[in-house]
Amino acid sequence: MVTHRFAAWFAALVIMLVAAPAQAVDVAGARLWVDVDHGAHGPYPQQMVLLRVRGAFTIPITLERLQHPAFAGFRALQLGRDHWFDTVDRGRQARGFERVVAVYPQKSGRLTIAPFVHQITTVGPDGKRFPVEIASPPVEIDVLPAPAAGWWLPAHDVTVDEQWSVDPDGMAIGQSTRRIVTIRAEGVLADQMPPQPDVKAPGLIVFTTPVERKTVLSIEERDVGTELRRQALKRPGRLEEVTGRNGPVATVTYTWAVQPQNSDPSTLPPLEFNWFDTDAGEIRTVVLPARRVAWAETGPSLEELEAAIGMAPAAAPSSGGVLSAAIGLAAFLASAAATSAALAAGGLRGQGGPLGRLTARIDGAFAAAALRRAAGRGDGPATFRALDRLRSADHRSGRRGAAWSDPAVVAAVGAVEAAVFGPPRPGTPLATAAAALLRARRSAGRIRREAAQVAARPV
Repeated sequence: MVTHRFAAWFAALVIMLVAAPAQAVDVAGARLWVDVDHGAHGPYPQQMVLLRVRGAFTIPITLERLQHPAFAGFRALQLGRDHWFDTVDRGRQARGFERVVAVYPQKSGRLTIAPFVHQITTVGPDGKRFPVEIASPPVEIDVLPAPAAGWWLPAHDVTVDEQWSVDPDGMAIGQSTRRIVTIRAEGVLADQMPPQPDVKAPGLIVFTTPVERKTVLSIEERDVGTELRRQALKRPGRLEEVTGRNGPVATVTYTWAVQPQNSDPSTLPPLEFNWFDTDAGEIRTVVLPARRVAWAETGPSLEELEAAIGMAPAAAPSSGGVLSAAIGLAAFLASAAATSAALAAGGLRGQGGPLGRLTARIDGAFAAAALRRAAGRGDGPATFRALDRLRSADHRSGRRGAAWSDPAVVAAVGAVEAAVFGPPRPGTPLATAAAALLRARRSAGRIRREAAQVAARPV
């Protein structure tokens, strides 16, 4: 009885395969279809649409392979691995199949997804294997036009994080800080994330480093086969996989090196990132507020020190008598002692006294030598530390501090930072860039000193 029933089913299957082309939609004992999930809003261009390719099979299967269509007008990305399970199809026990594919329409209008083709190998009543192809019906998707407003980023959720390597409102003289902004978006790919904003502000030197982009696949954990799912996540793939809501998760990291040019506080403008919430169907904006960038007031000024020891600027000692000379000497020694103490505690604010300027000039000479040595051996971190030290020493000495705002020096600093933080290049451009910086610094300082001397000459 069972043998006759199986033979009748097999004969019907052979007749259908002979009479129908390869793209037949329905075969006895095998079904394949596609469910489309684009949420409650949209879809719009670049918005993720989930295709759930599902099948139900009551025929025996020994081998199988699902072939994707060409996806004309779409980008496509398979999420996770195929899921097989026991189910009931039309009142009969069957093996269920599901594959999740994320597609991204590239334009608006009506787009068609061609059939998926499941190539399977089944077994006949005589025990011989033969191939069968089951095709899903084509799917049409109506894509709405995207709003023409700035960068288009349709996502489930977007978060923005900001970090500073050094407090921007409390930097030492000549010090720089790194501003790191990371955007995380669910349901998009890394190349859909916006480009790095152009950040500029008067009184600041701002240098950008290469943008870092990354995509991971978030795959929902099923109730059935949880342990198998965990094991599958451990297997390496083209993209890293994590457990969560279905779809890719993209992150982009922007980094800026920021340094004040002088003691005047500066303000970085706010950063705004717009994105389209595909769950709520509305445009949202994430704003990073404006940030103040300034040197920290680490110690008292020269006037404050003189007032603390009872020496007003106009109360210089007179030249009459030994007592006046002694008073003047005592005042000078007291001022020098206070200056030395202030330097030891963190330095004078601004230019400082003669002792501080002399110490800074010596420190600058050692920093220039350290910069030259570090660049010569290609040590990027040591070169950047020496550059910061040299810039700080020049500002404290008052001798070449103004030279760092010279356009030639600013360009030379950018070349050094590009060699340190930029992508690797053939040869050793770091030593060349450092040598050019030291030459530009000396030249700018000499020109400014000569200009000051000319201006000081009596007319």
